[in-house]
Order: sequence, then structure tokens, then C-alpha cells
Amino acid sequence: MPDKRKIKRIVRALRSEYGAPFRPAVVRCASPMDELILTILSQNTNDRNSGMAFANLKKRFKNWDALLSAPIASVELAVYPSGFFHLKAKRIRRALAEIKKREGRLSLSRIGGMPLGEAKAYLTSLYGVGPKTAAIILMFCFNKPSLPVDTHVFRVSRRLGLVPEKSNPERAQEMLEGELDQADFFPFHLGIITHGRKICTARSPKCNSCILRKLCPCAKKFMRKEGRKKSNSGDWI
Repeated sequence: MPDKRKIKRIVRALRSEYGAPFRPAVVRCASPMDELILTILSQNTNDRNSGMAFANLKKRFKNWDALLSAPIASVELAVYPSGFFHLKAKRIRRALAEIKKREGRLSLSRIGGMPLGEAKAYLTSLYGVGPKTAAIILMFCFNKPSLPVDTHVFRVSRRLGLVPEKSNPERAQEMLEGELDQADFFPFHLGIITHGRKICTARSPKCNSCILRKLCPCAKKFMRKEGRKKSNSGDWI
């Protein structure tokens, strides 16, 4: 399991480097339904592509009820920029249909009054909604203590040794939620994402300039390897 003291040091370092993220007292997004659809579109693509697809949907359909009743081909065409457009159109349509069946309308507002476990179970029972998507909606729309593990959080957490190298994102989320203080979920999530984009990148991590290098097993290995290379080339002093 992750070391709580190590996690605290990481959170403090991230705050010091990137500032304390502002968290509104109420919800961030105007519509949890919007967040649900945008997050489905964001699966296996970048923010630019998912944002373009979401804008297409907003432009093509006057509301989500109109999307639900539209031909599937028109939904696929709108979400095409996000990639995997057949699958994502299907996921969106089936999730909307299930919500409409349960709630009698396209709304997730009832989740705000549910206990955390019940809210998670509700969301992950929807077609195409996994733990990460559910956690994003719960954290950003309802201020519930849930920790989304996206590609950056997963990669950096493994490199830092907070979760096993051979774990999966779902297991990583369970472990991190079990060890972080709930008050640290939000700053840890945003801080690690910022760090993953700027420093701990997928292909060429900047370990020598990483504020977490003393806490990171991967950084220590990388720096020893780089040191041996420089020593062999005569450049190391």
C-alpha cells in the first residue's frame, strides 16, 4: 500500500510548485449530463479532440433529448473528431437512454443526495461509464470525495511507487483513495496531472528537474543511468 507520509510530502511539493488549486464551494459544471458526455468523448483521445466533438454535439442538437431521438449516424458524425466514434456514439446513446428510463428525464441531479457508494454504483452501472468517468462526475460536479485516475495520474503514481507497476487504473484508484486524506483528493489529482504534462511526461520525463525526484524510484534509476553514460563519455565530473 502507498506510504501516507510519502503521499503527504508529494502533495505539499505539488502545492509549492504549482500553487493550491482553487476548488469552488459548490459544483464546477453547470450540467452533470454535459460532464458525462464530455468525459465519454475524452476516452482515448486528447482534450482538443474531445472538445471539438462536444462542440459539434452542442451545435447539432438543441438538447440531449434531441440527440437521444436522432439517427445514430448523425451522432457518429458529430463525435468523429474524438476517435472511436462508433463506440462513443453507442456509449452516449445507451447511457442517455438508461438515465431517461430510470429518472424519467435526462438528469443526474438525484446523485447529489446519494451516499458516495450508491452514487458510484449508479454511475458505473451505466453503459460505457467506468470508475474514472464516475469519479470525474462525482468530484467536479457534486464535490464528493472520489479520485479520478486518468493516464497522467496512473503513470506518475506508478513511477513514484505509490501503486504497483503491474496494477491497472481501477486498482490504482482504489489504493490511492484508501491512502490519501479526502481533503487531498482534489489537489493531488490536479497537481499530478500538471506534473505529468510538464515534467513526468510519458516518453521523456525530465527527471533532473523534477521536484519529486528524491521520492521517485524511477527518477533515481534514470539519474544513475544518465550518470553512467556521462562517466563513460568523459563528461561526468
